[in-house]
Amino acid sequence: MPSPTSKEDIPLPDDKQFAAAPSSSPASTLPTSRPQRFPSWRQMDATLDHTSSLLPLTLLALLTGLIDGLLYSRTSVWIGFQTGNIVQFSMGVASFIYAPYHPVPADEGLLTGLRAISFVSFFTASWVGSLAARQGGKGRGRKRWFLIASSVVQALLLFGAAGILWSKQEGEEVTYRWFGPVIMLVALSMGLQSILSSGLSSPIFSTSVAYTATLTQLASDPHLFTPRLSFLCSSPAKAAEVKGRDLRILALAALALGGGVSQSLLISDAGLRGGLTVAAGLKVLLGALWLIPRGEGEKKREETRP
Repeated sequence: MPSPTSKEDIPLPDDKQFAAAPSSSPASTLPTSRPQRFPSWRQMDATLDHTSSLLPLTLLALLTGLIDGLLYSRTSVWIGFQTGNIVQFSMGVASFIYAPYHPVPADEGLLTGLRAISFVSFFTASWVGSLAARQGGKGRGRKRWFLIASSVVQALLLFGAAGILWSKQEGEEVTYRWFGPVIMLVALSMGLQSILSSGLSSPIFSTSVAYTATLTQLASDPHLFTPRLSFLCSSPAKAAEVKGRDLRILALAALALGGGVSQSLLISDAGLRGGLTVAAGLKVLLGALWLIPRGEGEKKREETRP
């Protein structure tokens, strides 16, 4: 009989056994990387463009209609539509020039002063915002962190204006004492919004506070009466032709929706102060929405990925 230690009794392992055996190399024991809970600095420093920022730009259009509707309905002063403000301001100045020959309305002096406050505040915020966007090199105004920071500052300004109104009774008479600071804060917020949007160089949303050019472009669009929407077109080439028209309609619809919401808030118990609080909250939401678009570097990495 063969001994117990004979080589004939020792089974030789085959290749399958080696293949099935777990690896004991150090690489297999390395901890797996966990997904990041918060965006990295590379993601926060990513450069955004208007093609991937449709959602926040649409919200900006809605906010323009909401904020301008709230303040103009209560004070007859434009906050975002500054071209109308300039025309009404010049009309007020002309009324005082001809005061010896024509009676001037009792509130004309107050309204002319408030319109001047609105224009100067909007212009100042736009100027300061443009300086901040140009600091640190080209394209800083399109950095994700810059867009978020600007949105937060805009929200704080609106919260400040709402806080002034909450300290007074709803329906307070329009005077310099209370409405001057309110209009100044809201106009500062809208000036920063115009710079934020214009930095993205969107041909449709532009500055997000003036849509006359968008309306003109829509009227002159050769595909204005194309029955299908872009996402329903079977041909990619046809969808690309109609997409510009659809986005212009979306921008104008969002602007109109904001105006309708402003009037609804003014009629409800919320009033002007509640409406401005809602607008401030939407600005905070805007800051969060800038986390959604993909940056230009992220797009390139996805395109080159095998």
